[in-house]
Parts: sequence; C-alpha cells; structure tokens
Amino acid sequence: MRSNDYILRVGALSKTYGASRALAEVDFDVARGSVHALAGGNGSGKSTLIKVLAGVVRPDRGGHVATPVRSEPADQITPSVSRQLGLRFVHQDLGLFEDLSVADNLLPVLAPGDSTAGFLGRQSLRQRARSILDRFELDIDASRDLRELRPAEQTLVAIARALSDFEVPSGGVADGVLFLDEPTARLPHGEVSELLERLRGYASRGHSIVFVSHRLDEVLDVCDAVTVLRDGVKVLDSPAADLARPKLVEAIVGRQVDSTNVRAGRADAEHREVLSVSGLLGGRSAEWTCRSGPVRSSASQAWSEVAGPVCWKRSRVCTRTLAAR
Repeated sequence: MRSNDYILRVGALSKTYGASRALAEVDFDVARGSVHALAGGNGSGKSTLIKVLAGVVRPDRGGHVATPVRSEPADQITPSVSRQLGLRFVHQDLGLFEDLSVADNLLPVLAPGDSTAGFLGRQSLRQRARSILDRFELDIDASRDLRELRPAEQTLVAIARALSDFEVPSGGVADGVLFLDEPTARLPHGEVSELLERLRGYASRGHSIVFVSHRLDEVLDVCDAVTVLRDGVKVLDSPAADLARPKLVEAIVGRQVDSTNVRAGRADAEHREVLSVSGLLGGRSAEWTCRSGPVRSSASQAWSEVAGPVCWKRSRVCTRTLAAR
C-alpha cells in the first residue's frame, strides 16, 4: 500500500500483563475509504487492541500509531491523543441515552465544547440534528426519544454521531477512522442487512471503518480487507476478495475444520431440545427453547441466542434461567 493510500497504520503493538501476552508485535494498515475487518475468537486480542488505540490501556513500549498527518508512540496515546489522531469508537454499549431525544443524543457534535449548548432553543437543536441525519440519509425524527427507535436505528444514530466529526462543509470527508465493536451483536436478524448496507454506503463516500466481528459471513460480505488475531498475534492480513470461508475459519481457530464433520451425526440428536423456558418473568411472555446443534465450530453444542436492546431485559432472562436450573 502506498503511503498516501492508508488512513491508519499500526505497527509493532504489544501488550503484556505479567507473564500473559495479550498482543505481540501486531501491525496492520487501514486503507482510505474502506471497511476493514478485525476478526478473531474470544481472547484473540481484539478488545485489547481497541482499548490501546482508544487510549484507555497503555501498551508496552516500542509500537506506533500513524495517520497521514501525525505519528505517535503507542504508549503515549491517551483518549485525547486518540481523538486528535481522528480515531472514533462505537462500542456494543452505544453510549446513548434512551430517555433523551435523538437530537439530545447528537448534542456533543451539534455544539462541541460549547458550555451554553444546553440552552439552545429546541427548534434550533432539532434543525441542526436533522441536518446530520439527512447527511447520513437517516429517515428518523430528531424529536423522538431514542428508546422508540429500532435497534438498527439506534446503532445508526451512534454511527452518525461519530462520523459527523469527519464531514466537512464542502461535502468531502476529513481523515479519520471509525471502529465498530460487534455492531450487529445487539441487532435482530432482520436488521443486520440494513446496517451492513449503510456501512458500505458510508465507505463509498470516503469514510474509513474498522469492523470488529466474529460473524464470518458479515466479514466476507461487507469488508474490503481482513486482519485476523489469534492469541494476541496477527495470523492473517488479506483482501477479503482473496479469502474463502474455510481459510478464514482456519486462521481464527488455528487448524483446518472439516465442515462435513459439523453436520455429521444422528438426525435425532442434531436439533434435540435441551432446555425449555416459559413463564420466567412473572407470567409475561418470556418463552424460548434451546436445542443442540452446530455453532461456528467443529463440535455439536447446545445453542440459542438471546438478542435485543437493553430495555428487553436480556440479562434478567439469562440470570433467572440460571437460578431456576
């Protein structure tokens, strides 16, 4: 990659906790106007890498982080420096306030650093929020409370708030990178494609996005390049177009996985019911069933997914299920 093609360059990034190695000499480049996947299993180092780049975890000495206009030693990155480098982050917890309106949630970018922003007229605030939503082609009423939006819409509000920092009046896009940490994890299945389509559209306008995920189909469908971490080490860095799913799986788990073995086994055990839950929340509708079957690995395991926004009481369902067993 030519030097003027990258928007972010990370080099020799390491982090140890005592005798444990979380990251080992990790390096990767993010191309301008691309969606770059950061993939890996649990404990691979993805979260540590994001925390280092956000300036909330200090890495070992020796690494560096560079943008086209600035380079910093990795161990000198603070949250302020990270922001100056043009790095923005949307985590699984979106950092939004459900009891406030969409316009109120966009206030930090409507009037950044303005101590009088809270006194803006409601009409003025909504008009300025509407201009941001329009720029990102979001048909959302800025006066609505955030809790009234669908999960995908809430995520898109958080993304628009972050990306709006890079929008310039002339219509171009300033240098910067948005990190999305598992953005589809909280979404119902039917809303995933909507979000992925938006991400591709934002990249086509010049925005640069790092897409952190373990959902391989999404990685291969939406991303231009893929970096895979395993046990804190970069084991794969490739254009997504050059990757087939088996090769990506092998990089993540560290061995070849025969997909025929995943589907093998007796038919009567393939989707056997192993857990049934009903009447869990005081008679209100909270019914679900867990069945055995393959789960993104070579083993047959019990599986089920409990998804939805915080207000849907996912944690309460899980904790009460464990207490009832």
